[in-house]
Amino acid sequence: MLDFTRESDAIWRIYAPNKDGVRVTSTPRKLLSALYKEAGTLRDVNSFIGKVEYWSTKKLIGLLSDGNAMRELLTDSSGRGSSMTLLFKRIPFNHEKEIRLIYNSDKALNSDIFRFRVDPHDLFDDIVFDPRMDYSLFQKYKKRLKNLHYTKRIVQSTLYHIPKLKFRFNSKL
Repeated sequence: MLDFTRESDAIWRIYAPNKDGVRVTSTPRKLLSALYKEAGTLRDVNSFIGKVEYWSTKKLIGLLSDGNAMRELLTDSSGRGSSMTLLFKRIPFNHEKEIRLIYNSDKALNSDIFRFRVDPHDLFDDIVFDPRMDYSLFQKYKKRLKNLHYTKRIVQSTLYHIPKLKFRFNSKL
């Protein structure tokens, strides 16, 4: 899942229930470029990136029940239409603010997952570790990444740090 939300307690808890999550930051252009390098000669018709749209159940049922709309999406020769059908989710999931990288292959695959190589030094702009992770474990991971010559930002989320606040009271009330 690719997520446009900078940071969210819900995302950490849902996707990393064991307090071992890692968030990496990238850009849509970098993601699609990484896929393009591995996608072969038909990459322009097989590789897509798109922002998920969150619809009401009623609206989704309406779309799926509309034979003409579905036929138009599914028979689009560019491949864009069938990929667009993977960009709809119900409103209860809109906290994810998700984008999806989609690879459509006519080759027989043993999985719904297309694995491809990426260079984390190029692809990731920073790495943020779970705010609930034990700090000593975070330090071990950070050291390991630095030993692998990762030079960009590596931090542990400060989501749960309490900000230092100063209150001033006006005694002239």
